[in-house]
Amino acid sequence: MARKCTPTYSIEFSLNILAWQKHRIEKKFKIARTVYNSCLGEALKRHKSVKATKEYHTLLKGPKSKERDHRLSEIRLANGFSEYGLHDFVKLVQHKFKGNIGSLEAQKLATRAFQTVEKLHFGKARKVHFKKFDDDISVENKSN
Repeated sequence: MARKCTPTYSIEFSLNILAWQKHRIEKKFKIARTVYNSCLGEALKRHKSVKATKEYHTLLKGPKSKERDHRLSEIRLANGFSEYGLHDFVKLVQHKFKGNIGSLEAQKLATRAFQTVEKLHFGKARKVHFKKFDDDISVENKSN
C-alpha cells in the first residue's frame, strides 16, 4: 500500500529580541555545533576502528546469514559504534556546557551525528561533513 505524503511548509519570521537574548541564542547554537562536531568525530573514530577489524572484513566477504549479521553487530558494539555508545560519550561533552545545553538536546545531537556516520558505514553516503562556524544548525529535544 502506497503512503500518501502530506505536504509540509515552513515559514520564517524575523525576531525582535534584545541584544542579550540574541547573544544567548548564538551561544547555544555555537555550543550545539561544537557538541555535534565532537560527536561526529568520535563516531568516525569508532567507525574506522570497526572497519579496521580483520574479522569484520572476513565476515563481510562471507555468505550472508543471521549468524554473520549477529557477529557483525557484536563487533560494532564491541567498538562502541552504536547510538547509545555515542550517548555515553556525549554525557562527558555536555557536562562542560550544562548551563547552556540540556542532556536531552545533547543526546539528540549525538543521535544525528551517529545517523550521519551510520549512512557512511552502510554505504549510503560517501563522506560526512562537519558543521562550519557559519553553517546553520538546529537544536531539538528528545521530549516534548
